[in-house]
Amino acid sequence: MRLEFATLDRTNAPLVLRFEPYRGRATPLRSDDVVFRLDREQSLLEFAPTLKVIDQYTAAEVRGRHRDPHTPREVRGIALGDVVRDELHIDQAVDGALVPAPLVRSHFLPGRQNRAGPPNVSNLDDTRATWHAEGLLRKKAREFLTIEGTAVGLPRLRPGRHVEIRGYRPPFNGFYYVTRTVHTLGSDGLRTRFSASRPGMELPPYRERS
Repeated sequence: MRLEFATLDRTNAPLVLRFEPYRGRATPLRSDDVVFRLDREQSLLEFAPTLKVIDQYTAAEVRGRHRDPHTPREVRGIALGDVVRDELHIDQAVDGALVPAPLVRSHFLPGRQNRAGPPNVSNLDDTRATWHAEGLLRKKAREFLTIEGTAVGLPRLRPGRHVEIRGYRPPFNGFYYVTRTVHTLGSDGLRTRFSASRPGMELPPYRERS
């Protein structure tokens, strides 16, 4: 669910409330939205990444009683690391394969499981239990690789869009989903500060790409 202006071409454009799937799943190079490319020390002036590996869930399990009183059985929903793979996007010409955040944790911390599992969740059926488990895993994975950046003024950059970061070494190049933007006008001109995230990264060893 998003509340945004119907268009950015008119200052008096009405607000529109949209219900749609999470935009981070849409492939940037094939979607109708503009993808903003930001190059190091050119259009991208500041770049600060943060990685959270140890906090990641390796799996999520939701359990509880069936919502139908005439179906007296336990319901279980399980989500594994691959569930967030549809939020990882690459340009195959220049990027290596990205690994989902839960699998990155398993790679660097082998044998150390970190399963999420709230006990006794109510109002469940098989589908709701699975969606609940997937939601837990996705939410945590979106905290895995986050960035704070400052770019030259991009008035059309807003949450729900993707940015393409270039000019850094792996694993920081690539596409990120924008979660926050702040536009300022000062003595140095128009600047756009933004926050973005990606629920995975390329694993070493890295190879040089043109």
